[in-house]
This record gives sequence, C-alpha cells and structure tokens, in this order.
Amino acid sequence: GEVILIKARRGVGKTELLRALEYYNIKNTKIGLGLIHLEEDNGTTVKAIAGYELEVPATLPDCGLSEEDVFNGYVKAVNNSDERVYLYTSFDRGNEDGLYNNIRFLAAVGCKLIVLDNLTWLTSGLYELNKVHKIDRLTTNLKALAKELRIAIIEIAHLNAAGAARGAGSIEFFCDTIILLE
Repeated sequence: GEVILIKARRGVGKTELLRALEYYNIKNTKIGLGLIHLEEDNGTTVKAIAGYELEVPATLPDCGLSEEDVFNGYVKAVNNSDERVYLYTSFDRGNEDGLYNNIRFLAAVGCKLIVLDNLTWLTSGLYELNKVHKIDRLTTNLKALAKELRIAIIEIAHLNAAGAARGAGSIEFFCDTIILLE
C-alpha cells in the first residue's frame, strides 16, 4: 500500500497533473482506477478524460464538442469498458466512513489506484483545530487502508501561505512519496 501526495498552492495545476496521470493509466495500463474528485461533478471528470482522448479542452464551455462527442471520446478512452474506471459520486464532506467504505468498494471491484482530489476539501468549513484533528484521522486511516487493501492512493493537498500542507503536518508524515508543484 502506497500513499502519494501531490501538494501545491491553488492554481498551480494539481488537478491537471492528476488528469494526465489518470489518462496515462487508462491508456497504458490495465490497472483499475477509482476517481474521487471532490471539487467537481462526474460530468467534468468524464469531459476531462474525453478531452485528453480527443485532444480538445472538453471541460471548457466553448470547446465545440457536443454531449455525444464527449460521451464517444470517453468511451473510446476507456476502450469501451466500464470495468476499469469508477467515478465516486458523493459530495458529503462530513462522512468519513462513507469515503472509507467507497474506497473499500473500489478496491473490491479491482481498483488498484485511487485518486483523491482533494484531501483538504474534506475539512472545509471547520475551525483550524478541528481541521488538524480531522486531517490527522483521515491521513492515518487512508494510509492504513492503502496497506490493508494493497492499493495506491494519490492525494492532493493545498499549501498554506507558509508552504506547508494545509491542515496538518500529518498529511506529509503518512505519505510514501511527496510531489511538490511550484
């Protein structure tokens, strides 16, 4: 079980890097992928994958693609299979057990790589001390899940003004690999 952290300030391209990694794995491996993009709906995720396939920025409103074009691009990207890419469908930030259960489900259906964008979204709206406690709990549990289920989890975290992962230092402590984007 591996946990990989990608961290950067807002606007640096963390999600775009993840999308490129997702698309690379879709096209070049047989690894099952679980995509948990908490800050966007599944339609945006589908458009992003289709956009890579069609080489068109499909997430932009004026991209010139119809819904059918996007759908066909996505189907082509995943090789007409709905058995390798699973999209997480909940925006309930407060339900940690639901997140863990969904990760367990994704692993049970064959996902070996789970993308979690973004970890700090799960603490928005909390006071700073509560954020620290929740991040500590989340990172500890996600690391334990990765080990138990023998999966890799790629997490995104935003940086604060001091350059540290927003919320708590444990985000970095429980990761096997840290990628800093500047």
